[in-house]
Parts: sequence; structure tokens; C-alpha cells
Amino acid sequence: EMSKKDKKQEKNQEEKVEDIQTEQEVESADEAAKSEKVIDFAEQKAKHEESPEGKIESLQKEVDELKQTVQRTQADFINYKRRTEEEKSKITAFANETLLLQLIGMLDDFDRALDHKEDAGQSFVDGVILIRKQLADLLEKNSVVEIATDGEFDPNFHYAVMQEAAEEPNKILEVFQKGYLLKDKVIRPAMVKVSN
Repeated sequence: EMSKKDKKQEKNQEEKVEDIQTEQEVESADEAAKSEKVIDFAEQKAKHEESPEGKIESLQKEVDELKQTVQRTQADFINYKRRTEEEKSKITAFANETLLLQLIGMLDDFDRALDHKEDAGQSFVDGVILIRKQLADLLEKNSVVEIATDGEFDPNFHYAVMQEAAEEPNKILEVFQKGYLLKDKVIRPAMVKVSN
């Protein structure tokens, strides 16, 4: 026969088993409710997407995203095109630098010949003057301009080959060889005598 104590223990165990079963039932019910909510949400979303309004809305989002992508691509292409045009114009501008330097040398020769014009006849002088003018015009058409040599010495544009004492320092006193710019680039500095 079971004692009262044993009966009490058995009853306690039965109560514990019942409590555990109740907790499991509650947890199962909670999980079922959660699952039901997820399913309901998914069904509502699917219905919304299947509805004409939902389809239109999702298609409109896709269209907006594609528009943004196209706009970014267009902007990138415009920037690329502008950069390549700038690079191409720079390459074109400076591609003939060697040829232009040789033409400048010829121009110097004409200037030296004209310095001795007293020794030649007038028709020779007129011919040399005409050829010199044509060469100068050709260089100017190709964006080659003479560097100014009246005024102060600038080491960015002038190359001092001699110095002479004078009242005003840093002035150009004499030009030995003209200097030239190709657009904004110095392709040959002017060789000058400078006061110190």
C-alpha cells in the first residue's frame, strides 16, 4: 500500500507533467498563431501584387529604377566624351610641336638675313620680307605666338644668357633669340640679356 507521502509525490509528478504539457500546448499555439500571421501577410502581399494596382506599382518602381540607371549611364558617357575630346584636342595641338620648332628656326634665319638687307638688292629684300610674313602667318594660324620681351624678366618665359648692371634690376635689355608659345605652353623661351 502506498503511503501518503508516496501518493503526494505521485500527485506532484502528475501535476508537473500536466504543467509541462500545458506549456507545450501554449508554445504550439503561439507558433501556430505566428505561422498564421506570416501566411496571412504573404497572402495579402501576393494578392496586392496580383491586383492591377499592385502590378502597376511594382512595374512603376522598375521603370523608375531603369530611368535612374539610364540617366547615370548617360551622364557617365557625356563625361567620358568630354574628357576624350579634351585629350584629343591637346594631342592635336601639341603633335606638331617639332615641326613648328623647325619653322621657328627658319623664321630666325630670315630675321638674320634681313639684318643684312643693306648688302642686297631691294627685290631680294622684298622677297625675303614676303616669305617671312607667310611663315609668321602660318605659325600664328597654328596657335604659335611670340613671347613678349618688353618689360620685366620672367623665368617662365625668358632664358637669361647675359646680365648687365643697370639702374632698374630685372629688366630685359636685349633679345638674342625670340621665344614662342604654342597655345599656353612655352615651346621655346626667349634668350635675353637681363639687368641686375
